[in-house]
Amino acid sequence: MKLLIHLAILLLLPHALFGANFRYYRFTPNELRNTAGANSVQLAEFELYANNTLLVGAIASNTGGSSPGAESPAQAVDGDLNTKWLDFTKFTGLVLDFGKPVFSDGYRFATANDAGDRDPVSWILEGSNDSLNWTEIDSRSFANVPTTRQTFTETFNFTNDSFTFFADPPSIIIGGSTTLSWEIDEATDVSIDQGIGNVALSSSIPVSPSQTTTYTLTAIGAPSGPITAQVTVEVATGVPLIYDFNEGNLEGWTDLTAGAPVDGWDPVSGYGNPQAGPSAIRSRYHDNPHPTLLLRSPEFTLNGSGPLTAWLDGGSGVGNLTGTTSANLPANSSEPGFQGIALRNAATDSYVLSAMKVSDNQWQRVTFTSSQLAGLDQNATYTLDLIDQAQGNWGWLSLDTVSIPGNLGSSGELSIGAFEAARPVIASGQSTELSWTVINANSVSIDQGIGTVNPVGGITISPAVDTIYTLTAVGDTETLTATFEVRLAEPKALFRYYRFVPTELRNDSSANSIQLGEFQLLFGGVRLDGATAFSPNTDSPGGEGPAQANDNNPSTKWLDFRSTEATLVLDFGESVQVDSYRLATANDSEERDPVSWRVEGSIDGSEWFVLDEQIQAPVPEARITYLDDFTVTTPPGAGGQLKITSIDFSPFNKVLTLTWNSIEGATYRVTWTGDMTSRDTDLETGIGGAAGDSTTRTFDLSGTALEDLNQAFFRVERQ
Repeated sequence: MKLLIHLAILLLLPHALFGANFRYYRFTPNELRNTAGANSVQLAEFELYANNTLLVGAIASNTGGSSPGAESPAQAVDGDLNTKWLDFTKFTGLVLDFGKPVFSDGYRFATANDAGDRDPVSWILEGSNDSLNWTEIDSRSFANVPTTRQTFTETFNFTNDSFTFFADPPSIIIGGSTTLSWEIDEATDVSIDQGIGNVALSSSIPVSPSQTTTYTLTAIGAPSGPITAQVTVEVATGVPLIYDFNEGNLEGWTDLTAGAPVDGWDPVSGYGNPQAGPSAIRSRYHDNPHPTLLLRSPEFTLNGSGPLTAWLDGGSGVGNLTGTTSANLPANSSEPGFQGIALRNAATDSYVLSAMKVSDNQWQRVTFTSSQLAGLDQNATYTLDLIDQAQGNWGWLSLDTVSIPGNLGSSGELSIGAFEAARPVIASGQSTELSWTVINANSVSIDQGIGTVNPVGGITISPAVDTIYTLTAVGDTETLTATFEVRLAEPKALFRYYRFVPTELRNDSSANSIQLGEFQLLFGGVRLDGATAFSPNTDSPGGEGPAQANDNNPSTKWLDFRSTEATLVLDFGESVQVDSYRLATANDSEERDPVSWRVEGSIDGSEWFVLDEQIQAPVPEARITYLDDFTVTTPPGAGGQLKITSIDFSPFNKVLTLTWNSIEGATYRVTWTGDMTSRDTDLETGIGGAAGDSTTRTFDLSGTALEDLNQAFFRVERQ
């Protein structure tokens, strides 16, 4: 027997590139873990991906379904594992509508909080551009769905016709160019409209549309029939005006609060929103009576493309300012009152649009859509006004990360709009995306061997040492440069879950609870965001739950009446690298401060490893104050992705030997498949992790079903 052994690690094997490009995606379960016993289907989250990037912005629906009010389809795409979609009809399907065709090549979902019988285990995924005619993209029968609650499945790659069609970058500034790329496994004829014509099965071509353009690729002769895919290239006349307030000042905005004894607005350090930090704008008066607070942006025009967005925290307010003028705003706050943003025509002083948050005490993004802006006078000049005319409970407002589709290039001046890396700190051997936007340049180049680049673009970089990248933009009369440093850091821990375990408070006898302003994990000094914070069996008041411990806002807090019996867990959804952490004290009652604690990490949420322990740490009595960063350590064998590190097969005695990195005392399972399409078959289960950081196991394959195969795929997984 000639046995070709392929290495399989959590199904991460090289595979053909499969993809789909649809406006609608429909996930229809057809078998549950216990179809006969379950009265409904449920899942916590459903996510579609494109090139490992999560697709967002879809509206979820379930035509013909029957869901409770708080467990609707919307809860399947809200990014919150603590909510869920539940449907008593079980098999009508979950539909995601992105508003326009979007490319996708994979998906996953998360189990809900209870009732494992309701988990889908077999399903079909389909796509459509008209919600009437559906094309099968992928299907699974009795897939490997986790039995643990609020846990994501593996990412399932599409298995039908192999094709991809995308633009890189997907948006350009007028005068720039982008590259259309496509790859189709099998077809007799491939063409692209907009004057391009017939093309090869796999190729790319640069295009420079003068306006937003949709390109349609048509492939004839594919195994399942004709393929149609669309890519829209957005063409903007300028890049957005971005105000992140991270410079610790008002960034050109004007405080117009009338009659105030002190300024109405304050740039507050350490009060950034979950999407950006480290600072924001906040009203000074909090819940107290105050004059109507007004902060006004610099003037701009609406000759860019895209929506106008802003992040707000504080109160949600009431009312609508559209049609009124700023001169008619009341002199003093009231209860209730307007709290939000308003778009003002600078010539008429009239507010043409206004928007507020939908609930109190959480960061939320408010938006004026592209269609709303397109209906306004495009020749007028506007300001964005931040207004707080409410007092009492939640009678305050904060602002961060404003994006205005104004035209930075309208003056014809050379400008560098952005030059940055998606991750400024990486581990050795990792990559990050360097991106830039330049206006009105004759040429743009980047050093470190990159060379000449388009005015708008991005590139993957993998520096071996700390590296400063310099972008040089040459215009008609001047040359501008910008720099960005990508640093390397040594990871100390690699876990999905991290847990803060308090063991002693400043005054255990008098404190009725534990509280923290912030618990943050860091890599290379940079805060890691994107975690879901929770505390098992939480006993917290409203507005002081676990989420407030990791919202990048030390002025909010996590409080739990279980004191040192409470634990705080951060779930990143996937393993993330960490080398340190930081805490912040809360706003009051210093006797509740933890002074001794452990920080732990876990791969699966059940087995934990101690990363750091502090006994009587120097916790300041000052309120809303960060402690110095604490370094974590790496427990032997606990970090790293599970993988087969060595494989050996003797065809003479049919003996297979596998070695994989492991954790002492953990339990592992080895499975095999002959074709990567059938379900895996157990080779051996219940294998205990050996002492040290690896396990070696020898298997006699003689007399087994493997003996007659020409090839086999093996996988090791944690039980």
